[in-house]
Amino acid sequence: MSTEAITKEYLELHEGIIKLQKEWTESLKEEECIESNQQLNNEVPLIPQLSFSGNLEPYKSHIFQLTNYLKTVQPELTTSIEKLEADWAEDLHKKWFQEAVVVNEFYFVEFAKEHSLPEWLPFFIAENALRPYLRMAAKAFQPQLEKSKAKSCCPACGEPPRLAVVGKKGKKEMVCPRCHYSWNEKKVSCAHCGTDQHEQFIILKPENQEMEQIHACQSCKGYIKVIDIRKTFKKQEPEILDLKSIYLDYIAQEEGFGLSEEKAH
Repeated sequence: MSTEAITKEYLELHEGIIKLQKEWTESLKEEECIESNQQLNNEVPLIPQLSFSGNLEPYKSHIFQLTNYLKTVQPELTTSIEKLEADWAEDLHKKWFQEAVVVNEFYFVEFAKEHSLPEWLPFFIAENALRPYLRMAAKAFQPQLEKSKAKSCCPACGEPPRLAVVGKKGKKEMVCPRCHYSWNEKKVSCAHCGTDQHEQFIILKPENQEMEQIHACQSCKGYIKVIDIRKTFKKQEPEILDLKSIYLDYIAQEEGFGLSEEKAH
């Protein structure tokens, strides 16, 4: 798999964040975070409907562990992060949690402007601190998710579809880099608009890359990246597969295709 589109340092930054997220995920307890007996609509993504009304102190802890890590690996961010920490309000983590779940980037951009921070920084911190909660919820509510009828997005968290893997059985399985939920997808179908008309379906195969393809739709101009993991020796997290295959995004966009949302997170 080619990683020329990203630097070694950027990859190592995210690998460090993933290590922290694994530790956080293991320590979370569903019964302390999510209100039970909720009425859920299976026509829309599940997680934004959940009531995370329990103890959100771990989320606050995630935020500050992450800021400490960023100061260590990217010292140039220290001044901005220390300003964020100095301006931190007592219950701000509750607001950040709420807005990150629904991916309210406008809120975080405005927060950055108000506090004179890099525009991308608040959402980056809020989102990466949140992901263990998303993964816990996706795992806990898997039976309900299997009945989901949500279209053109991850049934669990609502993330636009962009990554699929082909496993040992040769089946194409969509996987969400954000919450790690996975679901089956027809080999010849568009994850964005749902069309399964063969004449609308294009497979782009990068030169000298047998394990990676782009499945694109002429109808809606959406695409996904498809990684064949049957010959890989080491299992990699979905977000690392997504990151390492970013050059496929460039290829798809050069060919006139784009994700169903203006931005994917």
